[in-house]
Amino acid sequence: MTEFRLLVSGSRSWLRRTVSHDGLTIATVLNEAAAEAARAGRPGLIVVHGACLDGADKVADGWALERRRLGWPVQPERHPADWRRHDKRAGFVRNKAMVARGAHRCVAFIDVCRKRSADCVARPVHGSHHATHCADKAEQAGIPTTRFYTAVLHEALAVAAPVFDLSTRRDDAANH
Repeated sequence: MTEFRLLVSGSRSWLRRTVSHDGLTIATVLNEAAAEAARAGRPGLIVVHGACLDGADKVADGWALERRRLGWPVQPERHPADWRRHDKRAGFVRNKAMVARGAHRCVAFIDVCRKRSADCVARPVHGSHHATHCADKAEQAGIPTTRFYTAVLHEALAVAAPVFDLSTRRDDAANH
């Protein structure tokens, strides 16, 4: 049986101690994913991420390396964006490639877009572009995806679209 592939996407502003709108940290979510892999009878966990030097990717990579050091069957799989080749599209190209490689599950840690107003025309308050894009692509590929929002973004989304049921954005595998 193959290893459990977990695709992790997240905002660069999401730090190790950042807590989602429902009180979870990246470590808590990754610990649960490791338990899910074990329950599924998978021999190990591959943590697939975009290899950003900060934010959720860095946290996920650190988590994987620490668990591996402790003897857990965990391996990070890094996919750095090729900014020289693809310029501003690099993150989106990288996301599509990660999704195309497949995953058993995707977890996305999404904070508010922090681009300067001159660089981002999307309004009102919305999630970071690359993390949201990766989660969207994973869902389109049929990968069960769970989105975790910062409290600020969660509240903004609820205000911006009060008819949107936020509980559907934090799916569990049974819903797919």
